[in-house]
Amino acid sequence: MLGLFFLRFTGIFTKSSIVNVKQKIKYITAFCMMICIIVQLNTNVSANENNICYVAHRGYTKYAPENSIPAFEAVSREGFQAVECDIHETAKDKKGKRRFVIMHDQTLNRMCGLSGKNIYQKKLTYQKIQSKYRIKTGNNIESYTKKQLRMPSLEEENRK
Repeated sequence: MLGLFFLRFTGIFTKSSIVNVKQKIKYITAFCMMICIIVQLNTNVSANENNICYVAHRGYTKYAPENSIPAFEAVSREGFQAVECDIHETAKDKKGKRRFVIMHDQTLNRMCGLSGKNIYQKKLTYQKIQSKYRIKTGNNIESYTKKQLRMPSLEEENRK
């Protein structure tokens, strides 16, 4: 898989979204890690013969739901050089570890077909998100398995 992501940290520097220095440092650290990956992969990723770099917004959503594993896998097959995606931090697990999930919205509602009360990623552990929620809206949704439609983490997508 391509492995190169352009990230937008939703509201990272607004007063309402980050209230303490530790949280801000975590986001900046994640951002710096991504810069290192981009620099490291830059030798493998280049523009096409016309010096145009094609970026797939939330993956290749013509074939698969946005920010899904199939949408990211389709990117390299279809000739894109990069992927743009948003990430959101989860709640701490039993070991005190937080993860970053790849999703545009701050809530799971739209992509998981949920109505009613908003379900925020930041209030759920990564394990809870993986076990309970699946992407249920998007192009060709019926073509994919439940495993393919789980919320990918930033870590697992960078390993590909």
